[in-house]
Amino acid sequence: MSLSVSICKALNKLFPLPVHPFNLQNQGLKTYAEWQYEKGEETIKFYLEKTTVEEMFKDKVVLDIGCGAGGKTLYYASQGAKKVYGIEIVEYYEEEANALAKKKGLEKRIDFRIARDEKGREYFSYINGMTIKKFNKLLKETKYNVSYYREVPLRNFLTPLAKMPILKEGFVKMVVAILEK
Repeated sequence: MSLSVSICKALNKLFPLPVHPFNLQNQGLKTYAEWQYEKGEETIKFYLEKTTVEEMFKDKVVLDIGCGAGGKTLYYASQGAKKVYGIEIVEYYEEEANALAKKKGLEKRIDFRIARDEKGREYFSYINGMTIKKFNKLLKETKYNVSYYREVPLRNFLTPLAKMPILKEGFVKMVVAILEK
């Protein structure tokens, strides 16, 4: 285990664990899809520094790769997207996603798909856990204009560590980027 990962794990022990969605589901309080739906706004908050919800979703066709139980996919549809395609590899999420879509009245604006071909084989035999370094290399090679880029640390107080090149991979939670034609 790298030093940055070890430090991060040690620091995380100082904070209480958040409520986990699977425990909520096991306790019968809410499904994973419902939890994802409630967290939908959080999935786009970093983009809102550059754009608006309306610009992101109003009358747009959206692709949500790795949609899980479809809660955030449905959240995007509820924000005005014309159609949202959710792709997932975990088969049992499809039923949960479609049930919540029906409950929210969004079933005509979403399309959940399990990533399998007509013979039932997985489309994706490898799912890339892309590094920041590799992602940035791809950004330089793309024909799209990068209109917004932000590296989000695991926790705000870790921002100084997340800016250090040698520690970046261990302390950055995600890269938020907006690409335009």
